[in-house]
Amino acid sequence: MWTSCRAGSTAEGSRLLCVAVVWAVVAVGVAAAATAAAAAAPAVQADAAAVQADAAAGYGGVAAGWDFGCGLRSDGTIECWGNDADGRTTPPEGTFKAVTAGGGHACGTRTDNTVECWGRGGSGETTPPEGAFQAVTGGGFHTCGLRSDGTIACWGYDSNDRATPPEGTFRAVAAGADHNCAIRSGDNTVECWGNNDEGQVDAPEGAFKTVTTGLSFSCGIRTDDTVECWGLDNNGQGSPPAGTFKAVTGGGVHACGLRSTDSTIECWGHPGHHAASPPAGTFEAVAAGGNHSCGLRTDGTIECWGHNSDDQATPPAALPAVSAGGHSSCIVRSDGAVECWAYDRVPGLQAPEGTFQAFSAGWELLCGLRSDGTIVCRGNNADGQVDAPAGAFRALTTGDSHSCALRSTDDTAECWGINDDGQLDAPAGAFKAVDAGAFHTCGIRTDDTVECWGNDAYGQASAPAGAFRAVAAGAFHSCGIRTDDTVECWGYDAYGQVSAPAGAFRATGAGAFHSCGIRTDGTVECWGHNTNGQLDAPEGAFTAIAAGPFHNCAMRSSDGTVECWGFNPNGRTDAPEGAFTAIAAAQRRSCGLRTGGTIECWGGNDYGQSDPPDGVFRAVATGRFHSCALGIDSAIRCWGFSGSGQGTDPPGRFRAVASGASHNCAVRDDLTIVCWGFNGSGQSTPPEGTFRAVTAGTSHSCGVRADNTVACWGSNSSGQSDAPGGGFRAVAAGSFHTCGLGGDGAVSCWGSNASGQIDAPPGAFLAVSAGTAHSCGVRADRTVVCWGHNGFGQIDAPSGAFLAVSAGRNHSCGVRVDGTVECWGWISPAGAAGSGAGAGFVDVDDTHFAFDQIEALRVAGTLVGTGCGPQMFCPGDPIPRWMVAVWMVRIVDGADPDPVQQSRFADVDAAVWWAPHVERLAGLGITAGCRDGTVFCPDHSTSRAEMATFLTRAFSLSEAEPAGFDDIAGSVHEDAINRLAAAGITSGCGDGTSFCPLRPVSRSEMAAFLGRALQHLATQRQT
Repeated sequence: MWTSCRAGSTAEGSRLLCVAVVWAVVAVGVAAAATAAAAAAPAVQADAAAVQADAAAGYGGVAAGWDFGCGLRSDGTIECWGNDADGRTTPPEGTFKAVTAGGGHACGTRTDNTVECWGRGGSGETTPPEGAFQAVTGGGFHTCGLRSDGTIACWGYDSNDRATPPEGTFRAVAAGADHNCAIRSGDNTVECWGNNDEGQVDAPEGAFKTVTTGLSFSCGIRTDDTVECWGLDNNGQGSPPAGTFKAVTGGGVHACGLRSTDSTIECWGHPGHHAASPPAGTFEAVAAGGNHSCGLRTDGTIECWGHNSDDQATPPAALPAVSAGGHSSCIVRSDGAVECWAYDRVPGLQAPEGTFQAFSAGWELLCGLRSDGTIVCRGNNADGQVDAPAGAFRALTTGDSHSCALRSTDDTAECWGINDDGQLDAPAGAFKAVDAGAFHTCGIRTDDTVECWGNDAYGQASAPAGAFRAVAAGAFHSCGIRTDDTVECWGYDAYGQVSAPAGAFRATGAGAFHSCGIRTDGTVECWGHNTNGQLDAPEGAFTAIAAGPFHNCAMRSSDGTVECWGFNPNGRTDAPEGAFTAIAAAQRRSCGLRTGGTIECWGGNDYGQSDPPDGVFRAVATGRFHSCALGIDSAIRCWGFSGSGQGTDPPGRFRAVASGASHNCAVRDDLTIVCWGFNGSGQSTPPEGTFRAVTAGTSHSCGVRADNTVACWGSNSSGQSDAPGGGFRAVAAGSFHTCGLGGDGAVSCWGSNASGQIDAPPGAFLAVSAGTAHSCGVRADRTVVCWGHNGFGQIDAPSGAFLAVSAGRNHSCGVRVDGTVECWGWISPAGAAGSGAGAGFVDVDDTHFAFDQIEALRVAGTLVGTGCGPQMFCPGDPIPRWMVAVWMVRIVDGADPDPVQQSRFADVDAAVWWAPHVERLAGLGITAGCRDGTVFCPDHSTSRAEMATFLTRAFSLSEAEPAGFDDIAGSVHEDAINRLAAAGITSGCGDGTSFCPLRPVSRSEMAAFLGRALQHLATQRQT
């Protein structure tokens, strides 16, 4: 038989409805019973196309043919599997709302209600008539459809008048191998026609809710939900079990039903190939084929059983869902597990364990919709954004610092998190889909209209009238896909993000200042702001898209892989695929030794430290801005920064190598140690004697002697070189602490304990690694545990078994037992503390509009620690708020502030080098933080409006008359912008009639504004 599924409108909203109706003989088919299906078929999860980034990209329908199957994905595309003779498993592109499978062909109902068929068509079964249909069902060598007016049309082979339907109007139809049955719309009685050699056309009297056709038999569900069958019963296929059912489907010589009491499947008939032996669990729909059956589980996955000669019982996995947030990107894999990769500065911003049907990433927030409908969140909880409500939900979306979900019971929306703009005040009533923007939320109601709530400063919450099937909310604008597949956007349009292109789309996403859509042919098109390449979409066909604030991720339709583009500093801890045997984590990057001996690095590459040499190696070590590796020929090769000679290759043969911040140490073949590079604290002057292992820290080094004792040399400012007595198997040097692995497997650490980095947990370990202010170890059971500083999630080790672990500065990496690498924590921005700006910038020449101001700041030392690479300024990059604090404090005070023990802001770690600058900026009254003032949002880009307020406060700009900009009315920064213009620091944007207050300030623009502000101050002092 075949099961036909459609997306229809019912009293409960748009639902994917699946109704089982079948075939007979060499084919199996299922008809979707239009309105009848509403009463009989199970309601599948509502189509949350509005939250493509957050909804599980699984299946919404299933159909089983004779030796193949088809599934209707949640995005409206069709995927088939099994025997591909005549192209029966090669569906056309585009979106559909129903699919049915016949003997050797299949048909789909498009969103405009026209029918398209493919596969074997020798009898005309794949040539449907023109016009609109509410349901279609495939038979053996013919097809029947239920027209919009309730009449039936059939096409294809017409032996026994199987393609000659009776007159009148009907509400459901089912096509079998050589007979058909339909339910009349007036009295709900069943009428059948075609071959009747086994009595399969002799329908019993009485009213039925749905009907299905098998091989020479038919079944129907009566109004009391019991099943009755007629026709051939030689294998028990015509003898259904007792009890109540909500769906029934007939196959070759078996039938299956979906029980109404518990949503389990029960089959009856011929036991061959186990087609009548369904798996346990709950399902939304079931479809019986020739000698196999398939069921649509409640989590959107398809499971098949029975004969599998042509892989007809092996459906493809549900495509994973993808979500792009402010600091993270996440994917829900086909098995329900979540994997995230992140620019992670928020403690605990890691995906929780378990299986999920959807996952959504906000700015500093991750929320997941578990398979059981409950919600769990991780990340910043300053405003309760992690405190998800209890209960079961079916859809989830996350904005900047708030989330919304639709309850499973009544489809109402419930929101939690920050509510400064009313983004949590969801209106009453039912919704089909919901999507959260930065500070507003939009939802599609059951009548397909869009309603938004929250911040409406630019009209982003004032949705246009009309019917939509998808909606996406961005920072200050929103987009929706109308029912004719065109895109309409509304709200802030300074960069063209509201000016959607013409044409048909099947998915859309809204970022901070840009928008993207997937056209019906699967290609991606983006429009709006493109500072970070967020409009530069990759080629190819995609099935889902997620737009983050400044980057996008999309899922390829061919293989379910994810591709991202846009803003991506330093790789965001995204380890490469493939198998590794060793890993080394450094300050802003990591390097791994692949199973074949080659080296691959990822992350910061300021000085070429992530460009390893070719060749085969046995070990790899990473320093601050350089790396070294031990080749299979026992020679050492180094690369990257070599200001103190640490990047040079030492002569001779070696057994081991270790890299510190700016120096290296190695064990020679004769077991003596040699060190080279920076030696300011004696870290490169090893003691005499023989050693079997060596480690290098920031400014000290240690080695394990031949007698297993440990000796350290170099800096001892925190006791990191005071090695305890006793025997050790291994030793690891961090920045200001050291850890050793004892002969009994216990870990002992010594030195600085400011963050608990020497408080090793008890138990036996196989390996230990020391980072800047944290440590990690591999336990005897191969799990990883870390301890110490966790400002960036660097000690939140994932579960599972590992072969090795490496602790870096603010992140950690491990090699799993299968050879794959996983990293956690934060790789800091390029040019962090210690990487000063060079003499001039190669990417800013004297023709640049801000050359003079940038050069003046460089010479004054304002830019030290904030470069983006060797002699590079990256003038077009957006400037984050933490960097603004550094520049402004240095300009106002003329020096860097003293270190601080704590920060007034919950999201600023006092240990970060720029934390004192943020504290000083607040102390000067230049900033009051962001949102409610408890946080600073250090990694957020700085808007032009915020910049105006910072400069007005820093330089005490005088009151001024309105400047005449047409886009600042009502802004809290309006007065500051007017003062900035009166002082001659800005002339607006574009033609000068606007200010573009929400546009991110680039690094060069900030330098120019600061330079003009200083010039204005000097002029004021002269007068």
